[in-house]
Amino acid sequence: MTDTCSVLVVEDDAGVRTMLADALHSEGFAVRSASNGRDALAVLDRWHPDLIVTDLHMPMMDGWAFLAELRRRVDVGNIPVVVISAGPWDQIRIEGLDAAAYVKKPCDIDALLSAIRQAVGNVEVDALEAFPRLSSREDTAALMMEVAAVEDAERGG
Repeated sequence: MTDTCSVLVVEDDAGVRTMLADALHSEGFAVRSASNGRDALAVLDRWHPDLIVTDLHMPMMDGWAFLAELRRRVDVGNIPVVVISAGPWDQIRIEGLDAAAYVKKPCDIDALLSAIRQAVGNVEVDALEAFPRLSSREDTAALMMEVAAVEDAERGG
């Protein structure tokens, strides 16, 4: 077992995906990302993370279809999943996802990190506690401002 916990972030919004990946990376996680369920399955053909963080509403293959296919696969079907979504989903349908946790968007990074840490019981606690923490909501706000600046630059604004 390695000291670094690996996470696949599946999120269609490039700004949110970058913000989540950067925040997790700064916490010491090895992170890869995908923009939809289909791309995530392609990543999983080559790499098996300790945990998956996924949105539900995405193009090409949404989170519902992605999770159904994930659970059918013998090699990756037991990877814990933390679902992030802004959707007003029915609680019974959410429970049917077989997810380790559900975090509402917009994500509070501390709530997401807590859900991730609880979900990865196979990772040594000492290794996780050694990772630096985002010290405050200001750090999260600064990350979000950086993402917004990048998006503005991409739009030519």
